[in-house]
Amino acid sequence: MLSITYSAAVYGIEAITVKVEIDINNGLPGMEMVGQLSSEAKESKERVKIALKNSGFEYPNRKITVNMSPADIKKNGTQYDLAIASGILCCMGAYKQDRIGDIAIFGELAFNGNVSAVKGILSCVISAKENGLKKVMVPAENYNEAALISDIEIIPVADLLQAFDYFTKGTRYSVKAEKESEDYTDNYEVLDFSDVKGQYLAKRAAEICAAGMHNLLMAGPPGAGKTMIARRIPTIMPPLTYEEQIELTRIYSVAGKLNSSGLIKERPFRDPHHSISKGGLIGGGNYPMPGEISFAHLGILFMDEFSEHKRELLDLLREPLESGKIVINRISGSIRYPAKFTLVAAMNRCPCGYFPDRNRCKCMPNEISRYISRISQPILDRIDLKVDMPAIKFEDFDVKTVNESSESIKRRVMRARKMQEKRYKGNGAMFNSRITGKQAEYYCKISEASKQRLKEMFDKQEFSARSYYRILKTARTIADLEGSEIILDKHVSEALMFKIINLKEQ
Repeated sequence: MLSITYSAAVYGIEAITVKVEIDINNGLPGMEMVGQLSSEAKESKERVKIALKNSGFEYPNRKITVNMSPADIKKNGTQYDLAIASGILCCMGAYKQDRIGDIAIFGELAFNGNVSAVKGILSCVISAKENGLKKVMVPAENYNEAALISDIEIIPVADLLQAFDYFTKGTRYSVKAEKESEDYTDNYEVLDFSDVKGQYLAKRAAEICAAGMHNLLMAGPPGAGKTMIARRIPTIMPPLTYEEQIELTRIYSVAGKLNSSGLIKERPFRDPHHSISKGGLIGGGNYPMPGEISFAHLGILFMDEFSEHKRELLDLLREPLESGKIVINRISGSIRYPAKFTLVAAMNRCPCGYFPDRNRCKCMPNEISRYISRISQPILDRIDLKVDMPAIKFEDFDVKTVNESSESIKRRVMRARKMQEKRYKGNGAMFNSRITGKQAEYYCKISEASKQRLKEMFDKQEFSARSYYRILKTARTIADLEGSEIILDKHVSEALMFKIINLKEQ
């Protein structure tokens, strides 16, 4: 007796539909599984066998062969258990093939027959829909996540018996709606730029950063407000579109970091400690999982104590900062994860943190040089905005001073972003920092006077071609914040000011 049903194999944030073929025939009792399976997928036969018995079903004392095709694709994960168990019951005559032939089935089985949540269910459902399947059966814990995809029927089950009831009688069980959670982001509602005292230049840089998704580096003594400003940048960023929410949710889903409430609606703010490993930052493992740069996709990757991170670790950011993705290669193939994050970094300018205040800083020049040199020039080259933040003065705490709120700044940012959306519609870019050099030459035209000033600074600072284009893109964002389609001299001058800071001098 042969039965056929469907599941899916997850690769990065994509999934490939897998046909699960089960044959029960005469021969030595046992289950043989073929189709290039990982160790956890092979262990499915023990979970399925015990779950069927403990759910009251008779396990066939015959030879069971399970084939998962396409056979040349590695099958990772535990999402195949329920599909295999459903196929075995079909082969035993519990129901006909037409009851399971048009449905994708996902779920890990516990020994008592319960169906446990699996990773990457959102990508699995999308794959099933793209392959023409009209229905998917998912663990009840994954229902809210699966239900994000429209035009496909979602059937939640809590255990093997509920799956059996659906296939034999069409019985559907309801799922209790989960309360939305904000586990993935800080509580932005309690953070506001009006809390930041002084530091007007840094706040201006943060505004430009949010408007054009430009990378930002803040340098200054302890207590200057670097982290405080960084944590408030998401409060002035535009909300995610629905398509962006789905894309971001898929990343957390494949990593098993998505809770049962489903969709992620806020831009992420990730702040890994400087002791983070290579795999933790860019992703990795035997089966590569996403790292912090992918969890920060479409949001902020905040790296505090920037110069305390290992230099070789920081240099790993160079490629994703340019391409917006990370490719992790293994013998079995390559996994690609999106990584369109905005880098926001904070650092001290010397080991003690108080340079250039020579009343407090006793660091030798060679110590300061060595400390700053931990950050390579190629990384600094990819940072559009650099801000030197002085220590807070007592006058900055004057209660009479009204600091601008996040809501006020966000209105300017939103206006600038709408200009970019209109300008780049159909060109593949979403914001200024992501346009190509050719696009920058077309959209970022400057006056001859500004071009001459830029040439002088180019020769003096020994800028690279990358720096030249990044200055143009930053000037384009500054002009957008003022609602100007024309890039004026003052916009180029401000972009240059934020680019040429020398961390070793004062």
